Amino acid sequence: MLLLALILGALTLKPAPEMVTVRAAGDCPSAAAVRERLGKLLGAGGAARTPDLADVGLVGSSLSISLRRASGEVVGEKQIAAGAGCAARAESAAIVLAAWEAQLGDHAAPELVSPLAPAPSADTPPATETPAPPVPPPARSSPPPTPSRPGAPTVMSKAGGTPPAALPRRWHLSAGGSLLASIDADDTALAATAEAALSRAGSPLAFGAGAMFVSSHAVSVSPGIGSWRRFGLVLDGRWRADLGTLRLEARAGAALTLLTISGSALAQNGGGDAFDPGAVAGLRLGIPGGPANPWVEIGATIWPRRQTLQVRGGAATDLPSVDVLVGVGFSLEHLP
Repeated sequence: MLLLALILGALTLKPAPEMVTVRAAGDCPSAAAVRERLGKLLGAGGAARTPDLADVGLVGSSLSISLRRASGEVVGEKQIAAGAGCAARAESAAIVLAAWEAQLGDHAAPELVSPLAPAPSADTPPATETPAPPVPPPARSSPPPTPSRPGAPTVMSKAGGTPPAALPRRWHLSAGGSLLASIDADDTALAATAEAALSRAGSPLAFGAGAMFVSSHAVSVSPGIGSWRRFGLVLDGRWRADLGTLRLEARAGAALTLLTISGSALAQNGGGDAFDPGAVAGLRLGIPGGPANPWVEIGATIWPRRQTLQVRGGAATDLPSVDVLVGVGFSLEHLP
């Protein structure tokens, strides 16, 4: 009889209902990793109900976390700094979701499953059952403590209420600048840029626009010296990829510049201005995650139009058609 009772008890046990359905936009962190850590924090579920829906994904250098009820009501939306590894990101997301679930306060406490008692024999008088005293409902004056781990983010909300829902950001704006060396076939000059980039949340693509200035280059044009400088507008498209703690960015676009040419050390100096469009391309390697993200860049500008310096009654020379750009810069991410 005891063996039969144990078998029947095992067959009637039901799996704990799922309290939160986790969806992930990528695999770092994955939905399975977040679900596993969240299950350890929440424990077994209570009465069966439609589970809440959680979404986790990377937005630029931040980890985006949201939780909704089955009815569509927003419980919370939050962006925190993404950890260096997938395990750290999954742990952070699980802690935030567990805090929100704990503050909802409507999940039944997990049942304590006792071993089945042996069936009473005919010689054993039935035991008198003493009814258990009623258990008072838990106080709702303050939310339960938030599970925490060293280095985990802290979730703040009003006592006894639902965390405020932040509006999702569809577009992100960043700004930055750089200091570069412009190297051509004749000499090296200083160059500088100021730029802004617009990207869509969760997309590796971005659109950039900025100003570029290249100080004077010089070349010998017998019997004197010719010099030129450029300034204008740069428009480009960008592609970004996170490589662990580093970020690789490739960009390519058009440069619309004004070329200013002048002569010196001549009996009669002259000069002029010309519109000179070109193409620009480059690679950047940076460190994301901070308020000001530094990077190094190597790139080039190509000027397809032929520009010639000529001394009246003297020599003539063409300006270089390619400039190499090498330098450092920074980006301010997620401007308001």
